[in-house]
Amino acid sequence: IWHVSGTGATDNLLQGNTVSSSTLNGIRVNAAPRTQILSNTIGLNPAGTTGIDNWSSGISLSDDTDTTIQGNTISGNRGHGIYMTGTQQITITGNIIGLNAAGGLAIPNRSTAGIYMRANVVTATIRGNTVSGNRYNGIFLGSGTTGVVIAGNYIGTDINGTTGVGNG
Repeated sequence: IWHVSGTGATDNLLQGNTVSSSTLNGIRVNAAPRTQILSNTIGLNPAGTTGIDNWSSGISLSDDTDTTIQGNTISGNRGHGIYMTGTQQITITGNIIGLNAAGGLAIPNRSTAGIYMRANVVTATIRGNTVSGNRYNGIFLGSGTTGVVIAGNYIGTDINGTTGVGNG
């Protein structure tokens, strides 16, 4: 588990890691502004072909601002792919969520959604992702979630948008 948290934990970069088999979340960011989570393989083996699940969410953000989640493969977790609560100014772009690294076969995240905005998420952009093959919802917006832009994603297809790989 990678846990970035608390006063003074700013401007962090988590890049190019394989994060699997944690007994909690794969990556947890709590009140750590300007964290970048880039090009990681989360909940899978290093090749991105088989699930090695984290026991909760692949990435969990709480009380966080100005975080970027980009270019990751986030699949096979027992919880959500990405979980957020009490966050602001979050950018989620260019990720594969719920599929293998090649983007064609389902390796589902197994809780509420591939991307789960539980509550009080303000100003988020979800753009250019593939969110498919998850056990339940692709993207779920919970109470108090406002100012979210969801655009240019493939939801329920492979990474080319040509083959159905549904959520739920």
